[in-house]
Amino acid sequence: MSAPTPTDMLGRYSQALEDFLLHDDEAGLLRAYELGREAVARERGLLNFVDMHRQLVEHMDAQTPSLPPGREDRSLRFLSESLAAFALLHMRDQEANAALRQMNDLLENEARRCARALHDQAATMLAVIYLDLADLSRESRDSTQSDRIARIVAQIDRLREQLRRLSHELHPPMLDQLGLVPALRSLAEGLARNTGLSIALNASPDLHPSATLATVAYRVVHEALNNIVQHARAHNVEVRLWLRNDRLHCAVQDDGAGFDLAQRRRRIPTDGLGLIGMRERVRALQGRMDLWSMPGCGTIVRFSLPRAQPAGPA
Repeated sequence: MSAPTPTDMLGRYSQALEDFLLHDDEAGLLRAYELGREAVARERGLLNFVDMHRQLVEHMDAQTPSLPPGREDRSLRFLSESLAAFALLHMRDQEANAALRQMNDLLENEARRCARALHDQAATMLAVIYLDLADLSRESRDSTQSDRIARIVAQIDRLREQLRRLSHELHPPMLDQLGLVPALRSLAEGLARNTGLSIALNASPDLHPSATLATVAYRVVHEALNNIVQHARAHNVEVRLWLRNDRLHCAVQDDGAGFDLAQRRRRIPTDGLGLIGMRERVRALQGRMDLWSMPGCGTIVRFSLPRAQPAGPA
């Protein structure tokens, strides 16, 4: 009667490895690859997987000296085949990140084009309207009609200001002209004026990220500040940017209402597309983003991005 097949990963990997050391056949390599795929599917860490293999080899060396010569080479071949699944996962991640970067670049280029069109075309049309209204006002002999024209001009003034603000939100020209910190300072000052928030910006003086990093950092901070304005009921906000270990770090912290992170994770994300977009932008540059909050203790959004641009898959 044959021994029962082990059901746990350790037992099945040990048995498959021992069989391959004895027989060295293609079927053994296929089993190695399938076990690697299973480890990836179960989100088992690469280092943990390699350490499991090392311990098994050491155990076999001590317990089964009858294994044939050349088993070190066979053991490495078995491990290499197992790790092929991890390599494929890494390649898929690289391809996904490259696609995300390309999508972000396309979105930014389109936003830049729309912002310029909105600014230039709207400005031209509004200039014509202003001139026509000025002619009507000069020709008018009726004070009631003049007052009406003045009210229309005031409404157009408000429309012009809204169009200017929308144009800058689509793609702030200051980001291209002066860089990340001045653009964020302008954003913070504008939000502070419109909302009454106290927003402090603290940035390293040597902060000069690339255009790609600056755009992603600006978008993530902008979304974080929008979330604070809409949901946090905060009074004070601090935005910090600094360089460390060749990475750009940023933290946005408020003193608002906060929330229960565990409860939020259990909810279906109906209003969390902004947060998802922030994470995807950061992930596209192989960065990391963390969120911390507690009810009554405010919220901290922190992210970091590598200064060196990640290369796409070959």
